Amino acid sequence: MKNEIIQSLQELDKFKELIEQIKLKKTPINISGLVFVGKSHVIAGIKEEIKRPICVITYNELQAKNIVKDLRYFTDKVEYFGKREIASYDYVSESKDLPFARIDVLNKLKNKEVNIIVTTIEAIMQSMIPEKVLYKNILTFTVGSIFENIGFTGKKNLNNLKKSLIQMGYKRVDLIENKGEFSIRGDILDIGFSDNEGVRIEFWGDDIDSIRKFKISSQRSTDMLKTVEIYPATEMILEDSISNVCKRIEQLNNYSFEDLEIIQNGDYTTRIDKYFNEFYTKQECFLDYIPDFYIFLDEPEKIKYRIDAIQKENENLIKALIEKEKTVPEALKNLNDYNFNFKKCVNLYEQDTFNNDFNTKEINLNKGDVKDLEARINEYVKSKKKVIILAGDKENTAKIVKALDNKINYVGSLDNINLKFGEVVISTGALTTGYEDKDTNLIVLSSDEFFYKNVKRKKVSDTFKSGEKIVFADLKVGDYIVHRNHGIGIFTGVNTIKVDGITKDYIKLTYKDGDMLYVPTEELDNVRKYIGAEGNLKLNKLGTKDWEKTKAKVKGNLRAVAKELIELYARRENAKGFAFSKDTVFQKQFEDSFEYTETNDQLRCIEEVKKDMESPRPMDRLLCGDVGYGKTEVAIRAAFKAVMDSKQVAYLAPTTILASQQYQEFKERMQEYPIKIELLNRFKTKKQQTEIVEKIKQGKVDIIIGTHRILSKDVEFNDLGLLIIDEEHRFGVKDKEKIKQYKSTVDVLTMTATPIPRTLQMSVVGIRDMSVIYEPPQNRKPIQTYVLEYDKEVIKEAITKELERNGQVFYMYNIVESIGTKAFEIQKLVPEARVTFAHGKMT
Repeated sequence: MKNEIIQSLQELDKFKELIEQIKLKKTPINISGLVFVGKSHVIAGIKEEIKRPICVITYNELQAKNIVKDLRYFTDKVEYFGKREIASYDYVSESKDLPFARIDVLNKLKNKEVNIIVTTIEAIMQSMIPEKVLYKNILTFTVGSIFENIGFTGKKNLNNLKKSLIQMGYKRVDLIENKGEFSIRGDILDIGFSDNEGVRIEFWGDDIDSIRKFKISSQRSTDMLKTVEIYPATEMILEDSISNVCKRIEQLNNYSFEDLEIIQNGDYTTRIDKYFNEFYTKQECFLDYIPDFYIFLDEPEKIKYRIDAIQKENENLIKALIEKEKTVPEALKNLNDYNFNFKKCVNLYEQDTFNNDFNTKEINLNKGDVKDLEARINEYVKSKKKVIILAGDKENTAKIVKALDNKINYVGSLDNINLKFGEVVISTGALTTGYEDKDTNLIVLSSDEFFYKNVKRKKVSDTFKSGEKIVFADLKVGDYIVHRNHGIGIFTGVNTIKVDGITKDYIKLTYKDGDMLYVPTEELDNVRKYIGAEGNLKLNKLGTKDWEKTKAKVKGNLRAVAKELIELYARRENAKGFAFSKDTVFQKQFEDSFEYTETNDQLRCIEEVKKDMESPRPMDRLLCGDVGYGKTEVAIRAAFKAVMDSKQVAYLAPTTILASQQYQEFKERMQEYPIKIELLNRFKTKKQQTEIVEKIKQGKVDIIIGTHRILSKDVEFNDLGLLIIDEEHRFGVKDKEKIKQYKSTVDVLTMTATPIPRTLQMSVVGIRDMSVIYEPPQNRKPIQTYVLEYDKEVIKEAITKELERNGQVFYMYNIVESIGTKAFEIQKLVPEARVTFAHGKMT
């Protein structure tokens, strides 16, 4: 089966000559005239003609990932091998996503599951553990056989197996929740080898009784296996015993006793970069792992320039560490001073420089401009070009076909279609850009984002904070303060008092009738800032039972609220609510208009919410998911379903900013439908608020989005069917339950990224139902997190790295009063950066 785009290339005489040169190893081979996508086109074409796998080396990470994206359209078994993050500082722990991604690729290489691998010159320059050391232990399990535990002698039992798995980088847990973990329960061994799946091996003594795959999320078995191989979970496998490593470290002049203790305690992975040569006496680079691969260099001149830049950056970093009398990690010193023998590689160039020139040109479409697309197609047809439109998914394909009045032919696959000159076809799939291959008269238009709209990301809302501990810098004269034992007073200053020959600082609090209380600074844990409403606030009287009565009254109120809540949920359980209709044609049409591909978790949660809504029992469902995982889209579809049954929807947001964002999101998603959406918050004028409230009462508003203002007494609904609460822990219990009491038969959907224990408890015991979105959206990049002490050089290095890849940096700082000073400090650290700041007290 040959893809039409690849086949058109293979028919070219110059391509056939190129293949002959590669097969005869007539290096160097220089190929020029290739625009970005053209390079992937040629690489994929070459791979179809030769039997050996290919390694593409490019000059930076962004370029590498774009090459991978295009190659994956043309062929399968394409992998990206990223550089290892070498820490120039001591850290307590790190996130595992990037290390797992690297070992996954290395394991696939070992298992010969890679046709093309794309990497960067920086990854090539880094020293690595020798391949023989990394794969000295590969565990093989076969049903019906006796387990042979490689690397150990003596009785082959689960205890030795446990040691072997730990040496391979697996972490023992009670229940597997992630890849790189294992658990042993009796004669059952579970090993997590991916984000979603694990393997379950059941023993009968040393005999292997059964092997099954299982879903990590549900712990349920899926497929039965006859045999399975377990590869390392990390590339940082020990070459030698810890004791021998420590002996080598002790021979160094500048080792740290603290580091030695950490390594001896088994937490050696955080110190490997520092003592790399003592952990690995022999080292290799990535090219040693792929001796049989053809090497392709993307833009060799840029690679040479990047080699020089990496070496210079490394020298500067090492110099800075030495000046600060810090230990230079050996992994930094070990960067290979690698000079490619460019005469033994296939070199790819964009500029027309050599005899093997291809003639390609990049084509970019104007997003959403159907007339421009139609005009271009007509021009290409007149010029007798072969035209292929890659439209991404089937939904986008259908949209383009419809927009062009069905003038183009949809083909499910480009395999063996024998496209004629002057013909146009549209298919699924996507490339980073479109392009023209003038040698073959082929036009490829990539329009997977033709109808794309910029969707604003929802901002992370602050997590719940109980009373904040007192910090001197935060205190202002006149602030209300609550003392644990004496109640509410006013901060009036800091006094230094000498008592019994000892001088101490005290904070001075003024209470009712001018009473004064001096609190020593070492007892500030008893003091909190007052965070309640400040209207007509009464100060407590010292020496009375006033404060004790207040606390007793609050406890009584809490019991009353708790009782009220229990009764409310009991009523909801037995109440008969509104059963929404099954999905309409409009619901399907609305959901198909979503610009992105839903994750499986999103689809499951949407179905769970719909099922609840269609039940006569009032819904009370908690939707959990990290920020950016797609909770809003679940809520939008639920709201649309409610409106289709002529019910009103209330969306309660914790802040005016979030309410405004969600208002814009709802408006944009529902703009093609006659749905009336309004925003109600304190930024609306009194006249506007009155008008909106009246419309809600009359049923002229379908969806109302707002903050606490929705909970006001004057807001009455004509026919409320669905209440959506965003981050419920940001509201008081009374506020949160108000609308539920107002109409106890209303369906309620609560969304949160950080559920509080009370909410989780109610879900666990069955008072509320819970849906969880575990799966991140496609192309969401993993976050690499290090926990370490504050160090200006670390901050500078991290910011500089991010700027080098044209990224942005958010620096979180917790003191509003000095945030400007901190911004100035960052500006001095990284003068080339544009630095600004924002905080919650700004307008």
